[in-house]
Amino acid sequence: MQGLVPQYYRTSSGIDLTACRVAVDYTSMGEMARVADAKSLKRQIEWLCGRIALKELLQSVKYPELSFKDILIKYDSSGKPSVSGDEETGISVSHSGDLAMAALHLVPGKKLGIDVERSSGADPHAILSVAFTPEERREYTGRPIEEIIGVFTLKEAYLKLAGSGFHEVITRVSVKENKIYFDGIPVDEIHSNTRDLPGGYKLSIIYEK
Repeated sequence: MQGLVPQYYRTSSGIDLTACRVAVDYTSMGEMARVADAKSLKRQIEWLCGRIALKELLQSVKYPELSFKDILIKYDSSGKPSVSGDEETGISVSHSGDLAMAALHLVPGKKLGIDVERSSGADPHAILSVAFTPEERREYTGRPIEEIIGVFTLKEAYLKLAGSGFHEVITRVSVKENKIYFDGIPVDEIHSNTRDLPGGYKLSIIYEK
């Protein structure tokens, strides 16, 4: 998309991406209509880059015989994505800053969630007040922003695994010693991993055993 997307795209209004060869190559007509509905260029680029990452992954791992246009992604009422015609394959997408990432579970019927966030420039007080329980706020106030973002990505990744997404209150999820709790009850039969990425990003992935 070089040459089409300006450096200040985060503050730009939406544009017609049918002029973008990459967008046309990766998306169906229905998906292009979804992109066009976004009012800001930032949202368009984030959605499109996440979709490209996901389709690249799906084609390379599961559907080498299909074109990118033929790999269709749908969303349920809570915003959870799935592969059209292969709903048993667990998938997840995340984007932050200049990164877009995708993941899939290789075991049919098993779910997963990923979340990537950039630490640099993040407001620790805002994150603690919105996404952390009172107990967590007492524990993490004054901690490095990298630790706070790490816990935040675990919470977001779990909500994506659960299929709740933006429709769930994030403070219902808590993290104690890397163990995930929902409404104070430990969540079993899942694995979690958090790691640093270049550029000051944190990535968390949670998947069912």
